[in-house]
Amino acid sequence: MRRIYFCSFSVALFLASFASVNAQEKTTVSTGQNTESVNGSQPPVDRLGLKKEQQIPYREIIKRYAMLARDVRKSSLSKEEKMIKMKELETNKDTEIKNVLSSDQFKVYQEMREENKAKFLDMRKK
Repeated sequence: MRRIYFCSFSVALFLASFASVNAQEKTTVSTGQNTESVNGSQPPVDRLGLKKEQQIPYREIIKRYAMLARDVRKSSLSKEEKMIKMKELETNKDTEIKNVLSSDQFKVYQEMREENKAKFLDMRKK
C-alpha cells in the first residue's frame, strides 16, 4: 500500500513541477515577443522615409560598415585600439550616410542611432 501511495505521489509531484516549468517558459517567451510589437519599431528605411534611389546606397553603406566593424571586433587589437578604430568607422559611416540623406532624414538617423545606443546600454546593464 505504501508503494502505491509513494508512486502516485511522485507522479503527481512530477506532473506539477512539469506544469510550472512549462508555464514559466511560456510567459518569458510571450513577454519577449510583446516588447517588439509594443515599441512599434519600424525598419530604418520606413522610419527615414527613404526614396527608391536612396535605399540601395543606404543599405550598401550600412552593410559595408557592419562588416568592417565585425572585422575590428574579431581582430587582435587591444581594447583601446578597437575603440579608436570603431569611432573612426562610425565617423566615416556618418559622413557617407550624410551625403545620401537629406538634412531632415539625417536628423532622424541620428535619433535612431542614439536610441539604439541606449537600448544596447540597457541590455548590457541587465
